[in-house]
Amino acid sequence: MIACIPGNWNDRSDLLARVVRESRGEFMFAGSICAQVKKNRHCKLEFTNADSAIGNAFEIAGGMQLDRDLLKEISSHTSVVYLIFDSLLPELTDELKDFTRLLSRLGGIAIKIESTGVAFGWNSWFERIESTNPFDSYRTFVTLIGDEDYFYSCGMHHYGFPDVEVASKIGPNTAADLMNQFNFWRVVEKPTLAAGHTFSLTPVSRHYRLTHVDDTRHLPDDPFHNPTGIWRLE
Repeated sequence: MIACIPGNWNDRSDLLARVVRESRGEFMFAGSICAQVKKNRHCKLEFTNADSAIGNAFEIAGGMQLDRDLLKEISSHTSVVYLIFDSLLPELTDELKDFTRLLSRLGGIAIKIESTGVAFGWNSWFERIESTNPFDSYRTFVTLIGDEDYFYSCGMHHYGFPDVEVASKIGPNTAADLMNQFNFWRVVEKPTLAAGHTFSLTPVSRHYRLTHVDDTRHLPDDPFHNPTGIWRLE
């Protein structure tokens, strides 16, 4: 998982000083690693200069729902932090919560999950990630996309599972309901699936046969790439 957090840190040294001052020893930042000392957690932290494309990227990733004043603040950022985590959901949730709360305290303006392409203001982010409803977590880290041939999900690699795709001819509403229920069922129940198995929303509704395919939409170094592939429902 990759989190993009724009802020107004003058440089890397300014960020380091804020980590030391604000966390009072709870966190350390050295090299490219940010560590939460007592909990023995760490993630990779990349610091970069301002990116002129970030304002537009956040507006799109926020579904055109982010506050205009927040978007102005994002556009005026001076630097960007990327947090990169190796762990998987749901075990990653508490770690992600602690590290992003640190960055919000240090002056981070908002957050975008680069490996899904969704953005949030801090209030919305923490409301979702602190929710006890597992569907709030799912819809935070998994998004649905469509093209001429397929509707498909992106973000199930955060759970270590393949994404899902279904032919666009079934329509966006039917596809969204089918994919969300299929994905969320796997997140909660963790079933063992194999090519040739079938899935349906109810015993009497349409059945879909599963075929496993590679994720060829995204190159292996693309944050959207799912190394575990895709379940195609036909």
